[in-house]
Amino acid sequence: MKRFYSLLFALFFWLTLVAQITFNGDHFTSAGPYIIQQDQGWESVTIQDDVLRRERLNGFPNAITVPALDMAMIVTIPVFIVPPCRYPAADSLFVLSDVHGQCGAMVDLLQGQGIIDQQLNWNFGSGHLVVNGDVFDRGMQVNEALWLIYRLQQQAPQTGGAVHLLLGNHEVMALRGDDRYVMDALKERAAQIGAADYAALYGPSTLLGKWLRSLNTIEQIGDLLFVHAGISPTLMQSQLTYENINNLVRRSLDASRESLLADSLMYMLLRSPGPVWYRGYFPSKKKPQLTSEQVEQIMQTLDAAAVIVGHTTQDTVSSLYGGRVLAVDSGLKRGKATEGLVIIGNQRWRGLADGSRKRIK
Repeated sequence: MKRFYSLLFALFFWLTLVAQITFNGDHFTSAGPYIIQQDQGWESVTIQDDVLRRERLNGFPNAITVPALDMAMIVTIPVFIVPPCRYPAADSLFVLSDVHGQCGAMVDLLQGQGIIDQQLNWNFGSGHLVVNGDVFDRGMQVNEALWLIYRLQQQAPQTGGAVHLLLGNHEVMALRGDDRYVMDALKERAAQIGAADYAALYGPSTLLGKWLRSLNTIEQIGDLLFVHAGISPTLMQSQLTYENINNLVRRSLDASRESLLADSLMYMLLRSPGPVWYRGYFPSKKKPQLTSEQVEQIMQTLDAAAVIVGHTTQDTVSSLYGGRVLAVDSGLKRGKATEGLVIIGNQRWRGLADGSRKRIK
């Protein structure tokens, strides 16, 4: 069995090709794959040069190609175990958020900081990469970004590393069928493939949909807490554990509106006090900003040194509340590789796409 997996991973790396994202204006001529479970087995659907292609998959593991990235990979058996919500401290961390379909900008940032190499392979050793929510919506390259993160999550453990993708409000929206922020061209792609709607491309019977439904909303690595939007006093008052929060958000992804409204805790998690929507760490004309005392109390209760959030866009990766809150949404959604957060030991830097790092004080 060990020999089988050794050969499998050797094949996995051998199949990796040089990556190049291909465009035709704002329209992708290549897209997919969308791997969908049918009555007779699994089917891979791709669009290449605007031509729809369907291929029956003869079991797993199976080699697939992401045509828009010219990236080959091995897809393992599509059974996903819910990841832990607590991890030991990592020697090094790189954190980004709010990709919003801008896979090209994400690639530029990850390559610039040495997290991946020019062939899109994992290059961060025993480090941890955290994508702090919101890969979905606003941009065209959602599927490509998901496949790259999925692939890196397969590769990282081979060198002692790890990749964490957390659910943000746009994952919740997209999976629940709220397509207000989905590009029209992606809705047209879903129709071309024959899906009932855009959400069906990531439904419970799809490989990426199964993976996404296994992910967490909140995780802690050492004494660092990661969540897309933040932890509100209302959420703290609910006394929900990390496991409770993660389980309830996962359940909400396929819950009917009636069952969502009937469950007050689940409903709260998907509203403004919840971990995927909260904005209380930042100045607002509508709601008061949390005080330093409130943030300190939350951190002490959770036994966390800092909370790392995305969701609310800043000009740069920013330190707030004396370093208790680190904001990492620096505008990747605009389509330019901006910056991410680098943490090595107790040191924190802004990691820029040009490879430079600027100390956060």
